Amino acid sequence: MNRREMITDERGLAMVLVIPMIGLLSLIGIWLVLQSEAGFKTTSALERRESVFNLSEAASQLAYRCLLDAPPSPSYNQLMGISPVQREHTSGLPAYITAPAQPFRKGTIRPRVFYATYSTTPPPGWMLNKQGYLNYYGLFNKAMGDATIPLPATQSDSRSVVSSLTERVMR
Repeated sequence: MNRREMITDERGLAMVLVIPMIGLLSLIGIWLVLQSEAGFKTTSALERRESVFNLSEAASQLAYRCLLDAPPSPSYNQLMGISPVQREHTSGLPAYITAPAQPFRKGTIRPRVFYATYSTTPPPGWMLNKQGYLNYYGLFNKAMGDATIPLPATQSDSRSVVSSLTERVMR
């Protein structure tokens, strides 16, 4: 076969073009699989984060509901003896507050109520009678919700805590 016939002969040219194209398409396919796996992990982590936040908010709402329905009322002597450090209320509260963490759908929740502090200064605009400031005090409580969603043993659990501060005006 002379030189001219070798240049014009196209046998095998398709093979030379197809093999690199197959390699290129395979690399694109592998890249797409890896990208979809990363997207799936990100999406599931965001869903888990939102779920644990919603659970902790629900627990916080339970604690707040407890403050509305059965608020803890310490006596004046107890108020004077309480240190300014937060202390968890445990007596006289409903069972769902004093119980350990409760299973709830995907995870566990634990509503808690803390004593934060008290104030004898009325808020601005508070109407005072002849008794003045002596009979007023505001009791500050913290309603807290703690939630945990268990994860596989290779990862730590997903946990969230939500709290809100409330004031109860008392005389």
